[in-house]
Amino acid sequence: MKKHLLLSLLFALSMNSFCQQREIAPTLTKQDYLQKSKKQKTTAWILLAGGTTVGFIGLTKFNFAGSEDPEFSNTPATVMFFSGIAVAITSIPFFNASKKNKRRAAAISIKNQFVPNIQSSGLVYKPTPCLVMRVNL
Repeated sequence: MKKHLLLSLLFALSMNSFCQQREIAPTLTKQDYLQKSKKQKTTAWILLAGGTTVGFIGLTKFNFAGSEDPEFSNTPATVMFFSGIAVAITSIPFFNASKKNKRRAAAISIKNQFVPNIQSSGLVYKPTPCLVMRVNL
């Protein structure tokens, strides 16, 4: 008897130590998605404006005719131009993510749904506040 009790206790302790506990991710609200969308769009505009500015400055400093001066180099202007273009292109995923989060915010709402509840004589439909998520297929 003691052997079974000891084995069951050992089994319970091992289950507790080896099993993973699931952490439920917090659900984001409509306001959270809108705020996230706004921040991503602001980041995208900053990247686009900054990249375009740096690229334009690099383009204006570039000497197209070529210089006979051995100390003159187009390398910094070329680096500025291509860096600016790269930063401007980096803004595209931020615009896309902003649009996606704005759509998610529009798809989530809280409404009263009529849910069947069992009462003494049968089913009664009572209004219950529910989080509704619209999925576009």
